Amino acid sequence: GTSASVNGRTFSWGIPVLQTDESGSSAVVRIGDSNPDFNWGLSSNVRYGGFTVYALLNAQMGGNVYNRTKQRMYQYFRSGDTDQDGKAQENKKTTDYYSALYAANLINQWFVEPAGHLTLREVSLRYRVPQTFLERFSGVGIKDMSLFAVGRNLFVWSDYSGYSSEAGSPLQRIDDFSYPQYRTLTTGLEIRF
Repeated sequence: GTSASVNGRTFSWGIPVLQTDESGSSAVVRIGDSNPDFNWGLSSNVRYGGFTVYALLNAQMGGNVYNRTKQRMYQYFRSGDTDQDGKAQENKKTTDYYSALYAANLINQWFVEPAGHLTLREVSLRYRVPQTFLERFSGVGIKDMSLFAVGRNLFVWSDYSGYSSEAGSPLQRIDDFSYPQYRTLTTGLEIRF
């Protein structure tokens, strides 16, 4: 409930500090960079007997994403950050603190988060049925048969607090209640005549 004056500016206790320019207006500063330092991928096919296993890892190193979803959740105190239960007394914040950070969806650095990630993008397992088994169906004309299972977007390792650090577009990395890439599991039977 107290305030302090520094260099002619008054700061309220427990409220985020707004950076200003020489004229006293809100400063326009760079708060993040959506461009990654680099992307890489690694894939491999392994065959053993009638089995084939394929896996694909990809990663982004560096870059930022703006978590507008988290910011919006501050508005009505729906974010887990605003829950003060269990916090040490010196770490508790007033509701005004979170309202000031929300700031009517004005862009601020509090919601800039790392966009780096390591993703298990795809894993597939295929079993090719042996020709000796298919000879039993020679009258039907089956030449080849495979069973397969494919999983996509299975795991993501990231420091991002939202659903997906891949949110937004390459030019605007903004997570604004967007759905992450879906995790899918597919199975099938492939028959060639």
